[in-house]
Amino acid sequence: MTAGYTGRRTLGALLDHRAAERGDATFVWWRDERLSYRELADRAARACGGFAELGVGAGDVVALLLDNGPEFLAAWFGLARLGAVEAPVNTAYKGWQLESVLAETGAATLVVDAARLPAVLPLLPRVPGIRTVVVVGEAEADEAASVALVPWTAVAAGPSVPEAEVRPSDPVAIMLTSGTTSASKGVLLCHEHELTVAEVIGGHLRMDESDVFYNYFPLFHNASQAMITLSALRFGASMVLTDRFSVRRFWPDVQRHGCTLFFCMGPMVDFLLAEAGAAPARDDHTLRMGWGIGYGESQAARFAERFGVPLLGGYGATEIGMVTLHPHERPRLETAGTPLPHAEVQVVDADDRPLPVGEVGEIVVRPRRPYVTTLGYHNRPAETVALMRNCWVHTGDAGRFDEEGYLHFVDRIKDVIRRRGENISSFEIEAVVTQIPAVLECAAVAVPSGHGRHDDEVYLAVVAEPGQELDPAKVVAYCADQLAYFAVPRYVEVWDELPKTPTGKIRKTEIRGRGVGPHTWDRNLGGSL
Repeated sequence: MTAGYTGRRTLGALLDHRAAERGDATFVWWRDERLSYRELADRAARACGGFAELGVGAGDVVALLLDNGPEFLAAWFGLARLGAVEAPVNTAYKGWQLESVLAETGAATLVVDAARLPAVLPLLPRVPGIRTVVVVGEAEADEAASVALVPWTAVAAGPSVPEAEVRPSDPVAIMLTSGTTSASKGVLLCHEHELTVAEVIGGHLRMDESDVFYNYFPLFHNASQAMITLSALRFGASMVLTDRFSVRRFWPDVQRHGCTLFFCMGPMVDFLLAEAGAAPARDDHTLRMGWGIGYGESQAARFAERFGVPLLGGYGATEIGMVTLHPHERPRLETAGTPLPHAEVQVVDADDRPLPVGEVGEIVVRPRRPYVTTLGYHNRPAETVALMRNCWVHTGDAGRFDEEGYLHFVDRIKDVIRRRGENISSFEIEAVVTQIPAVLECAAVAVPSGHGRHDDEVYLAVVAEPGQELDPAKVVAYCADQLAYFAVPRYVEVWDELPKTPTGKIRKTEIRGRGVGPHTWDRNLGGSL
């Protein structure tokens, strides 16, 4: 799988190698702009020098609050080249949620689009660690700003410098993942981890230099970075980068650029099938394979029948990378595939003892090679110890193995909500809702969305303070001001009281079991069901 690149296993070294090898060949299409391997390597080298002039050094964290585009790519690879650590932040975050996440990164430098600056600056006095803000695009000077404002053009025009003394085991990214009993945690990943993910995906897709990978995922997600961008880089392919997924643009983009590969999730498969009438014929496009998660066997079969494009996938998580894949010769898409050589995968009971075939337990992972799983949770030693107890990375997912060695994903053990590919923190939703004076307590849980096997909607159970009344529409409006759009509850129901254990812990399994009912308020309908 590693044939074709035997250099140092860091992002900067790989990009330099491809720039020397492929030069002016297209690496990225962004709108009407073509970016060659050499051009991106040059921009990354200058951004590296520019960040160094700002005082950023090896191991320093820089938060990126950016839309997709060449500036994001230059910043990401420039920081990797410097030995610094990028912390990409979801651009939908705002208010308390954004403030909390920025503080979690521990970054001293933030790179942000100019359009977001007015919303970001008022938060920074409460995030005292951030001292420098690099602004991409035109922005008016703010004399009252509590931080130094630096134009991106100054960073991008920095001196071109070679890659620092970076090791494969050095941290390169902090990927923020949803929390259930606390705010979002930062998953610390190293160069080796990211390149291993790229090799797994690219190898499974049988990529080569002729491929064009269609990427409509935001670059603040590791699917967009490691699975798509880095796999294209690792195998010398090209990538078409857009700002978001669009059913209307999907096939025109594929045909215009000759895309051969794409990454998908269950809801996207549904949306493309729903618009199949406007799509090209089976033999009138260039797509040869799709890769993704969260779709069912029947979805994949209908997609292959209509478009002539097989879908494959596997099982993984930010903390562990990809650890199983669907074998080409016998994919069995109703499963999560079979384990990869670099990872040992087991299903264990509550005491971490292995369970026999067919029994459901927690999926745990142990690497067979160094640095292919997370380095831990950023600045959270207790959570890191819990994650890696007994020398296994605990996924918080329930699964089982069958007699043929295929892993079956069964459910989530940890309380995670996943909507349209976004992991949502129930803790953060609850922290926002309990700021409403009329709210006594609440609980946010996942309920099925009906799109794909593992796509959710947010259901909020809320209890009013004695003598108070709650209007679900006003609760949702408050959430919309404080949370990312995808975290705003769709369903709200006022409960007399929430079910609890003898120790006072809310029984979320009972709330999920009751689910949506006749007294549930539905944001999409504007009233009770």
